[in-house]
Amino acid sequence: MNPLVKSILPTDRLPHIWQVLATLLAVASIFTMCWWLSQKGLLDLAATGASFYVVTFMRQLGPSLAKKAPREFEKTAGLIDTARRDMAEWMANRKLLSLAVIASVMTVSFLIMRYIASVALQMIASPWLALAIGLALAAAVASPVMVKGIVGTLGRGGRSEEKEA
Repeated sequence: MNPLVKSILPTDRLPHIWQVLATLLAVASIFTMCWWLSQKGLLDLAATGASFYVVTFMRQLGPSLAKKAPREFEKTAGLIDTARRDMAEWMANRKLLSLAVIASVMTVSFLIMRYIASVALQMIASPWLALAIGLALAAAVASPVMVKGIVGTLGRGGRSEEKEA
């Protein structure tokens, strides 16, 4: 890592619980700020900011699955990492027109996401709801195990996995 970046962002040295808490607060604050901007008549700016934040954050989360995958999925995670590297190499070898077409598709995808963010921000009526949604999204990012447990419970209809005698 660049020494300048290392000195500016000492967050990687924080204990895990502080990183989780800071993630919750950071995502919630961005979401709440976007709600505030939408209330001040800056819905376009808020929707664009929220969309850009989500795209950037998700892109940064993706580097290596092989390091985080359970032992049973090491090969699958390796395949995904290989596909990412292959895609980056493929993109580096594209001509100008191909890059323009790919950028167009990505732009349309971003605009669709921005529209969804705009609709969501219009529906949020209070800063407390914005804060709650931001905290919920941040909690899902900070603890995917929690989300997996909740989804698993909902999928079972609230029934216990243990067989009743």
